[in-house]
Amino acid sequence: MQKPPVRRFEQGGTIQVGPYDCKLVTLYSDDVKAEEVCLADASVEADLREAMEAVHSLSRFAESMMKVAGNMPFGKMFETPYHDLSAMEGFPIRTRSYNDQGEITRESILKSIARKELDPGLFEIPRGYKVKSLEQELKKGR
Repeated sequence: MQKPPVRRFEQGGTIQVGPYDCKLVTLYSDDVKAEEVCLADASVEADLREAMEAVHSLSRFAESMMKVAGNMPFGKMFETPYHDLSAMEGFPIRTRSYNDQGEITRESILKSIARKELDPGLFEIPRGYKVKSLEQELKKGR
């Protein structure tokens, strides 16, 4: 069995991405730069605090998915990420992923955040929808 990579964080300086001041955190896997996250202080802006809670909720959901699917044939796609956003202080404004050659392979940037009312119909459960257990559905496929 292959040994898991050694992962570590390095705190960097402060830069500006769009209208947000943020601090850089670089994540390494076996001393290879894997990801760079620029975090804004979520306490500065109420909308960022609310968005950060949504990120934490998604992180908790992903963790529960990993527990259920970890031993399934496609479980590798649910491996623990390089970082745990809930452990980092701040809201991710810019995230860059790197390949082994140090080239950016993916970048996401928050350009703006705005509060607006959504149509409640967006959250209605469709007719005929049935709740099923993911764990039970995955066991059927074995």
